[in-house]
This record gives sequence, C-alpha cells and structure tokens, in this order.
Amino acid sequence: MDVPEVSVIMTAFQSEDTFEAAVNSVLTQNYQDFELIIINDDPENNRLKKLMQDIPDSRVKIYNNPKNEGVSKSRNLGIQKSMGQYVAFIDSDDLWDSRKLDIQVNFMKKNDILFSNTSVKYMSAEGEQYPGVFCIPLEVSFKELDYFNSIATSSVVVARDIIKKYRFEKDYLHEDYLMWLRILRTEHIKAYGIQDSLLTYRIQKKSKSSNKFKSIKMNYFVHRSLNDSFFKSSIKTMTHMGKAYLKYKKVFKE
Repeated sequence: MDVPEVSVIMTAFQSEDTFEAAVNSVLTQNYQDFELIIINDDPENNRLKKLMQDIPDSRVKIYNNPKNEGVSKSRNLGIQKSMGQYVAFIDSDDLWDSRKLDIQVNFMKKNDILFSNTSVKYMSAEGEQYPGVFCIPLEVSFKELDYFNSIATSSVVVARDIIKKYRFEKDYLHEDYLMWLRILRTEHIKAYGIQDSLLTYRIQKKSKSSNKFKSIKMNYFVHRSLNDSFFKSSIKTMTHMGKAYLKYKKVFKE
C-alpha cells in the first residue's frame, strides 16, 4: 500500500451545513499525495453521516466515535491513524485555497522545516468574506507565541514525527494553543509562516473564540496549565487581548 506524504485530519461535529465545502477544499488541492482522515464526532447525526458515506474518493478514511468525544480526543485519534510524513489539520467549517498543500509542503521540504502555518482570511458563519487578512509573522518562537496565539489550527502542517509525541487535551481551554506552545517549548523549534492567505476561517457564532469573555478565561488557563503564575498568566492574557483586538479590527474594517 502506498503511504501518502501528508495526512489531513478533520473532525466533524454539528457541521452538516459546512462539511461538504470543507471536504471539497481538501480533495481539490493541486497537491494530491495525501489521505484525508475524518473523525465523525457526531455519530447520531444522520445527515452528516450520509454526507460522509457519499464521498467518492478512496483517499478518504472515516472513523466514527461511539459518542461525542470532543475535539481533542478526535484529533488524537486522527494522529494515531495517520501515516504521512506530515500532518495537516482542517476544521469542518473552514476552507483551504487549492494551492495550500502544494505551497506549504514544498516550503517545508525545501527549508527543512518541521512546523508551518499560513496567513488567514475570514468569513462569517453564512460565508460572507471579511475584507481584511491576518498576515502572520515569518517565524514565531515559543516566547513570542506565549504572548499571542498567531497560529490558526486549520493552517498548520507539522512533521508527524513531532506531533505523534503529544496529545491534544483540555477541551475546556484553547486546546490547540496549548498544544502548539508545548511543541515549540519542548522541541526547541519555531513555527514558520507562509504569507499567502491559504486558509479561510469561518467565524461561528457559537464557537469558543466568538465568546470573548470565555475566550479570555480559556487563554488565561492555558498559561496556568503551563505552570505560569497568576501574575504572569494575567499579563500574557492581557497582551493577547490587545493584539487580538487589533487583529480583528483590521480583519473586519480594512
């Protein structure tokens, strides 16, 4: 059996209205050497299950959770099932530019990079494009990421040899932010940014990030989970709040 170079992991929960578009944005990539691993975290949703069954592509592998397990356990299962040299993530309501994997994988191979992400465009829950783009830094260290999360999970491609050592956890926090911090700190690597906006992130009204008070609280407890003091965690959270405000001001009003 041929081993794909990239394993793309998608978790799906209550996303029947956006799932098909997200999947199509992966399957229509210019770069084709991948497997798409879909973790169905909504096993009682018959409409979503039917959409999965109707995908006519042998590269797609579907795993059904016995019940709603949450995004962390679902992504961990995807990593466990992955075979590629690289692992990429996409949420079931986001969209990839057709050039994404081609640009990103070649960038990583050419420069011997273990972790990369891309700039981001944004759209509303209904699919309306916002005018601004979040242009990410060319590189981010643990210390820089510790004060502001500039990494959108659906833009990440990371070496499988790295990510298989770790587990997503604590869904009540920003579990992805915690994961990226742990990887950069422990592996002593940086996240390298591609300036092209190859991801369109959908801002859902009921997402973790859309509830600003809840998001601030989760950000604070990410730092507490890394054993920062109350004072340090508060300073980092306030810094993040300020930078996030400027980021979304540009995205919505540019």
